[in-house]
Amino acid sequence: MTNNWTGWGELLIFLSMASFYVNLYVETEYDAYWAVYRIWDEYISSPAAWLGLVFVLTSIITLDTICRTVWRALLYKFGWYQTIFVEDELALKWIRSSCEPKLADDQSRSSGS
Repeated sequence: MTNNWTGWGELLIFLSMASFYVNLYVETEYDAYWAVYRIWDEYISSPAAWLGLVFVLTSIITLDTICRTVWRALLYKFGWYQTIFVEDELALKWIRSSCEPKLADDQSRSSGS
């Protein structure tokens, strides 16, 4: 459910990330959870924790886009896109426009030398 772009997967991921902080706050208020009892102030004041959060969120967004682009470019270069991306015409147009000039340039360099 989280690998399609319908909005439900994104909502589920956002809710699971947001619920972490709510659950942590509730657990830090009760001494039954002895491992995290009264650590909320230290947790939210830690710059390393906030930098880690920013790093994780930005790397998820960036790496997902980079991996998808590289994968599609490799599929196009080896000719496998016809069997996989037949229904995704917009992606195929984008792959052709971004890869064909580079492929033509590589072929002209190899034939010219």
